[in-house]
Amino acid sequence: MSEDRFGWPNPVKAPNYQEIYSNVSQTIMTPWDISLRLGFLRPSSTDEQHSVQELALVTFSPQQFKALAAVFAGAVSAYEAQFGPVTVSAQLVQSPESIRQALDESARPGLASTGSVPPS
Repeated sequence: MSEDRFGWPNPVKAPNYQEIYSNVSQTIMTPWDISLRLGFLRPSSTDEQHSVQELALVTFSPQQFKALAAVFAGAVSAYEAQFGPVTVSAQLVQSPESIRQALDESARPGLASTGSVPPS
């Protein structure tokens, strides 16, 4: 059995496969799944409002999302070990409290949304 460099057996790219760069994200939660909305913040060349181009919505089971969070944490640790610390503005971090608040304030039962958008 052949494997790619990441150990995936016989990987085949889907016809609609695409690579996406995102610099803004939003999480959306229901009792059954967690979605990650990815976007690209387009800075305005004038003093006008910046705009976000929505690129993709990826939905996971809670178990897969938690496993992916561990993968992300490991990747950031490895990146920092090789290239140095990554600093993140407090405005970009979704605290557990902000997520709980979004859940509490959600207008639709069972649906909550939180996001991280770079400051303008």
